Amino acid sequence: MEEFSDASSISELWTQCERELGLSSKTRVTVRQIDPFRRVYVGSDQVVKVEFLERMLTASVRRRGLEGELQIYKDCQHTKGVGRAIALTAKNEYTALYLERHAGEPFDVDNASWLQVFSVVIQLVAISLRLAKLGVAHNDFIPSNILIGTSGEVSLIDFDQATKSTQFSATTRGLFGFPDEEKMVTRSVFHIARLKLQATMLRILPQSFVKYLRNLKYAGLRRQNARKLPNLPANASASQKTFIDAWRIAQKSMANAPGAGLAYYEVEVDGVVFPGERPWADRWQVLSKVVGYDNKKVLEIGCNMGLLSSNLMKHAGAQAAFATDIDEDIIGAAKKVASALEVNVEFDIVDFDSQTPWESKLAEFQPDIVFALNVLNWVKDKDRLMKFLGRFDCVVFEGHDDFEIEKERFSSVGFARIDLVSMSERDRPLMLCRK
Repeated sequence: MEEFSDASSISELWTQCERELGLSSKTRVTVRQIDPFRRVYVGSDQVVKVEFLERMLTASVRRRGLEGELQIYKDCQHTKGVGRAIALTAKNEYTALYLERHAGEPFDVDNASWLQVFSVVIQLVAISLRLAKLGVAHNDFIPSNILIGTSGEVSLIDFDQATKSTQFSATTRGLFGFPDEEKMVTRSVFHIARLKLQATMLRILPQSFVKYLRNLKYAGLRRQNARKLPNLPANASASQKTFIDAWRIAQKSMANAPGAGLAYYEVEVDGVVFPGERPWADRWQVLSKVVGYDNKKVLEIGCNMGLLSSNLMKHAGAQAAFATDIDEDIIGAAKKVASALEVNVEFDIVDFDSQTPWESKLAEFQPDIVFALNVLNWVKDKDRLMKFLGRFDCVVFEGHDDFEIEKERFSSVGFARIDLVSMSERDRPLMLCRK
């Protein structure tokens, strides 16, 4: 199988795919995962889901590929409230599923009235029971999979988490979320009511009480996560022992899920799992291939635990790395990570809203590649940081706004080639920007 070394080759792969299928990148919608090999295209009358299945990073979290999803749609093609599949195309390395586009907008459960929620849940119960008669359970009743038409009618879409079983099992799974032997995502009809109740409680309860409840929750998480720190084997390596020190610091840092006692990343070191909020392995699989790093100097703005800079030097051939963050504790954890991986990364604490000329010191490093991942959103003077990024020829950026908004920002500071590499699990665009 051909390997793709950077975002440009992945972009070229999708350009060829779009040309063969007659799709426009302007209609592209990417899913909420770091997965550059899966895309959804939404047109005026149809939706096209495209997967490079053998390359997909999220294949393991989906019960069905596109062929399996097509079969579910065929089984349910005469069911009221369920979308209709048009065709499946398998070409080269990818598969494309064409679906009829339903009129309507995703259900805004937070801002809907309780009467609207009641109406939607009743309709979803009816759809779920119709599916159960066919032995089908949808399993993923989330607002984005529920379309509301102009007259309030409900349509259910996206069956990549669906299962086939007996009518009884499909009924209990659809309505109540069990049984769930696969240990994968299973959200029942009443998940929608639970979301509305949660949003309502947050609105009507006094903020002081909400804060008290959150503190109680975080206190429990702190105790739970403290127990989650792995017990190292008797013959633990020096690297594993240093990672333990890093995680103890990261868990108390306000940069990671403040108050929860949770490190930002989960990392496995020689068979020992160090727990965190998100899996580092998935992140690394994408970032390690965005560009080539051999003998390159890397500047990382907002480095958090320093895993990227340290791993680029350890495993990707980077010549040097300079990493910054505003949080003293998290820089302390990052230094421990670099020590555990036996690499010499330069770290510094930098406040990008300070009046000090931080630009000079960072520019003196003369980086070939600059990373600015999830940092612009937290900076007040965004124009100042964007002007700084505009000094360089290659920036890997992850933002909080839509891709087109972020793209315009980088175009305004001189970048001519701006590729969307993927969307993060929090639906944030990861971009490769070059002059």
